[in-house]
Amino acid sequence: MRAVVTIGPSGKAGKIEISGAESNLAEEVRIILDGATSYEEGCAGKQVELIFTFRLQGDPEWTPPVFVRFAPPNRFIIISRPKKPNLN
Repeated sequence: MRAVVTIGPSGKAGKIEISGAESNLAEEVRIILDGATSYEEGCAGKQVELIFTFRLQGDPEWTPPVFVRFAPPNRFIIISRPKKPNLN
């Protein structure tokens, strides 16, 4: 998945464009990039490209852990185990 963030004047995301992702993943990334991420105010008007890779590995768990690895300069690899299905 690719996200391009245009940095706003206050150091927050001004515009976010996401491509190559399922809508649920895209919305999760949009929430983080919009609300929980800040940028240098001096970068206002500039664009930042971020690449996200999502992987499921290992045996299913009820509450799977999530691991995030950063691969410079702009890649994030998010790894989790599958969630066990709730059959109730």
